[in-house]
Amino acid sequence: YGFSKGEYDGVSGWSTAPTASVTLPLWRDFMGRQTRAQMDNMKYQLESAQYGSAHQRDALLFQARNTYWGLQLTRDEVEIRKDTLARAVSIVKWAQRRNNLRLAEENEIIQARAAKEVREMELEQAIENERAARVAFNRLRGQEGEDVPEALIPLETQVTALSFDWPKESPRRWDLRGAEAKIKADKAAWTDAKANAWPDL
Repeated sequence: YGFSKGEYDGVSGWSTAPTASVTLPLWRDFMGRQTRAQMDNMKYQLESAQYGSAHQRDALLFQARNTYWGLQLTRDEVEIRKDTLARAVSIVKWAQRRNNLRLAEENEIIQARAAKEVREMELEQAIENERAARVAFNRLRGQEGEDVPEALIPLETQVTALSFDWPKESPRRWDLRGAEAKIKADKAAWTDAKANAWPDL
């Protein structure tokens, strides 16, 4: 409401009446600088969040592939270590027969047994690595325990199915794009804060 003084029917006094006013900052948002800064700040914040989500997605996919392939590799290693241990056992038996026939010296048996013990330790280590890979595999898919009854696709099949096209230019990383957008958002926020400090005219 607005108040005004006047004379009505020969009587001097004050009157009230509803009024409306419009204010427009002429200096603070001169030529829309502050408005553009606020819009840019929101735009680059959204871009930064988008690039950050894309980076997390790619990182999770990379981790999932490494975990999957790691489990398959450790399973293959266990089978290889079992085969090498079986060969070492056969060599020990062969060396023992040669020694019984006086065709070999005692140190040949000692070397064969030592090699067999090394192969046993390698197999134990491979089994432990495979167990750790199973735990990591289950943890990544939200399960507990170390049992993975599923059969995995052989690594050779996966590698053969992969295709690679050499890029014409180096691809830009999502995390770097997000950092650039964050810097732009900070600059726009600074421009907005600076414009907000200007006086209204």
